[in-house]
Amino acid sequence: MVGIFSESDALRVDSSKGGRDALVSTAMASPVEVVGPATEIGVIAERMLAGRLRSLPVVEQGLLIGVVARRDLLRTLVRDDDVIKANLRRLLDDYAGSRRRWAIEVTDGAVAVSGDFADDAERDVVAALARTVPGVTAVVLTTTTPVSIGWDD
Repeated sequence: MVGIFSESDALRVDSSKGGRDALVSTAMASPVEVVGPATEIGVIAERMLAGRLRSLPVVEQGLLIGVVARRDLLRTLVRDDDVIKANLRRLLDDYAGSRRRWAIEVTDGAVAVSGDFADDAERDVVAALARTVPGVTAVVLTTTTPVSIGWDD
């Protein structure tokens, strides 16, 4: 890595010195601070805070293999059960047409959804929606009322 060209670098390009025609090599930040794939998240966070960096390239054996951004760190460091619950509530309300059909509990990222499900397909949809919410570590579904199978005479 010899340099990195970020959004802030693009905004700093002086229009009187070529502007849109300026070369990346004249505007990029160099040298570049990089991390390896085995670098601990806490170390990355400290380096980003100390250097006021928005992202850090991840390099292995001289090759760029990824980029860690601030939002990536937030996802790994913060798992607020209330945020998970609110995000899942929004998804389930959208799915159910704004009718509150299920109760949601979240503990340390583990989601428990209880209520009535129309059928197994709906249970599968609710479980799949829950698994799409960032921070969810497990999903358990329970039915609150017994389901009658068969015909009433």
